[in-house]
Amino acid sequence: MNTRTIQEEIKAIFLDWPIWFMLGTQDIKLRYRCSSIGPFWLTINMAVTIFCMSFLYGHLFRINTIEYLPYLTSGIIGWTFISSLILEGSNAFIEAESYIKNQDLFTSLFMMRLFLRNVIIFAHNLIVFIPIMFLCHIGLSWNILLLLPALVIIGVNAIVWGTLLSMMTTRYRDFSQITNSLMQIVFFLTPIIWTPALLPERFQWITVYNPFNQFLNLIRDPLLNHAFNGQTLMMVLLTSVIGFSLYNYFLNQYKSRIVFWL
Repeated sequence: MNTRTIQEEIKAIFLDWPIWFMLGTQDIKLRYRCSSIGPFWLTINMAVTIFCMSFLYGHLFRINTIEYLPYLTSGIIGWTFISSLILEGSNAFIEAESYIKNQDLFTSLFMMRLFLRNVIIFAHNLIVFIPIMFLCHIGLSWNILLLLPALVIIGVNAIVWGTLLSMMTTRYRDFSQITNSLMQIVFFLTPIIWTPALLPERFQWITVYNPFNQFLNLIRDPLLNHAFNGQTLMMVLLTSVIGFSLYNYFLNQYKSRIVFWL
């Protein structure tokens, strides 16, 4: 097993941080360069979406608004963050084609660019949750600090799985459409707008063995003033180990071919 490539990729994240930091912040600036309020449009759009969905689904599911609103808000914010990492991650190398063809840069830099960009968007969306936290009487405790290790764990998996998806999409361009279609299905199979309590007991495995749900819990639990449970940590650990094993193999085997696939 050649660990040199992996060590160099990890080292580049820390040594070449000005590169991915500049690229990530530049993406946000370019996206909203002609806007008067910039990325705060994200906050407004998120607030309107959550208000409409909470009104509709709260009545459909007959759930108390005080209980449902923070659950839905944390779910939508978390899902938007995670799904964006996956969908944008699958096109990360194609997006960075000009850099890859002209400079010998590490693939992890483009994944960190993607992660930073989405963390900034996540931070703007998180503003929506602040008034809801007080309106719905969610206690503020040290559990909120669990968001920090949660972001680190999600960031590691964004690099690992994002690299794998991006390699597949770079080699097989139709793979991006497959990813988009699968994510739409996963949205409905993951308790984002519905609660696990609505499922019959024989279907509870859908939430228990759903890695997307467990990664979503990394964000939702701290926001709802809960600690991580063992089930979430075990599934996240298993997903991370599998991802890193695949990442190690495929990056060592095919990293040098990426430039020729573009």
